[in-house]
Amino acid sequence: MPVIHAIIITYNPDRDNVISLAAALEKQVNHTWIIDNGSSIDISQNFELISNASFVRLNENVGIAKAQNIAIEYGKKKGAEFFVFFDQDSVIGNDFVYGLYLSYAHLSQSRKIAAVGPVFEDSRFKFMYPQIKLNSIGIRKRIVPKHNTGPLALSFIISSGMLTSVAVLNDIGNMNEDLFIDYVDTEWCLRAIKCGYEIFADTGVCMQHSIGDNNIKFLVWKLPVHSPMRRYYRMRNMYYLFKMKHIPFIMKAREFITNTIHQFLITLASKQKFSYFKFWIKSQRDGLVYFFSK
Repeated sequence: MPVIHAIIITYNPDRDNVISLAAALEKQVNHTWIIDNGSSIDISQNFELISNASFVRLNENVGIAKAQNIAIEYGKKKGAEFFVFFDQDSVIGNDFVYGLYLSYAHLSQSRKIAAVGPVFEDSRFKFMYPQIKLNSIGIRKRIVPKHNTGPLALSFIISSGMLTSVAVLNDIGNMNEDLFIDYVDTEWCLRAIKCGYEIFADTGVCMQHSIGDNNIKFLVWKLPVHSPMRRYYRMRNMYYLFKMKHIPFIMKAREFITNTIHQFLITLASKQKFSYFKFWIKSQRDGLVYFFSK
């Protein structure tokens, strides 16, 4: 096995969840970097019980992309050859990292691989999240993991559970810090594909995951809901994507339309209507300023 470092990014997390994740990784990786993005609470206690974990507290929330990049640079200095990324609420099995690496190593024998990730089961409703593959013009196809076996060739995967190598990062570049949080993983994966790499999810490796802080029921739909500030970055970053040539136009148009509808429905149905509306307006203003300024 190569030298593998894990990266966990936290922001006001449930400390016990993060400690459990770091403990689960203790025998799976050579080192774990826990980068706290300026949480309002002190979560540093008890991490010293994990023999190969380092806790780094940032003074402010610099965004998930910059926090990941900070950990990447720490890891490189300590000889990391691979990185595997996690969210603060990730839950994994005992052979999670080993399974990802085996898949990566096998695929790399005949392909140019950027990253391999797991498939995801919703931790609340126990369904498998569909994966996404774009065709040559950017039209998406939903791939249901339970209807497939083995590795799935995809257009992008989420960063939680994603395994990639230092060599790939050196070639493609690190995470785009301008995006702060939303679309960071999507942009990186599509940038990798533009550079001739492939992205895979292994149906034999599964992680528990949930999208959003909760759900709002609107007619027959259940809409995942993030905080007003998180929605700000989702809406603002659409304008950032529009300026990126490696993002297919049809995908950009679809994201703009669906996110606008989603934002409207959340604003309409939420008890925090004013806050969602305020951040919506701010996202459009800041997004348009960025779009026309460069």
